[in-house]
Amino acid sequence: MKVVKIIVISFTIILIFILAFSQKSDKVNIEGNWKVEKIILNGKLLFPTKFHKFFDAIDANNEIIINKGIDSLHIYKGRDKISAGYIIKKINGKYQIRLSSNEKSLNGNFNFKIDTLHFDTTTYQIQVEIESDSTLIYFNRKVNIKPWQPRNPVRGLP
Repeated sequence: MKVVKIIVISFTIILIFILAFSQKSDKVNIEGNWKVEKIILNGKLLFPTKFHKFFDAIDANNEIIINKGIDSLHIYKGRDKISAGYIIKKINGKYQIRLSSNEKSLNGNFNFKIDTLHFDTTTYQIQVEIESDSTLIYFNRKVNIKPWQPRNPVRGLP
């Protein structure tokens, strides 16, 4: 009986260490809704055009939605939608993204750059640039982290 306990405890400890240290931290997570800054496909400027500069409030439905669950990137330009699947890889210390889409200019390997601008201790902006020779997709997101506050005491709860 003691041998079984020792084996079970050893197996549990080994399993905990494997699960705790097997995660790789060099993966990039870009999931979420992003604000489009610039889109150039095949050398043609899609966003922002002169119309967007003057009527920004009217045509404010320009965003990129990235879904990590199915590795898809959706570009919404007004009522139009361009979708692409993606895979992010680190090659020679630099990130690259491989896109596959029905849009011909969104197929292949692209340079992938992420930059973070800190405004103050709780606000920062993440900027992402996907670039090739004739295609550029530039988008960003502003993140505001609220400081941690303890829970208010409640009667009857620990």
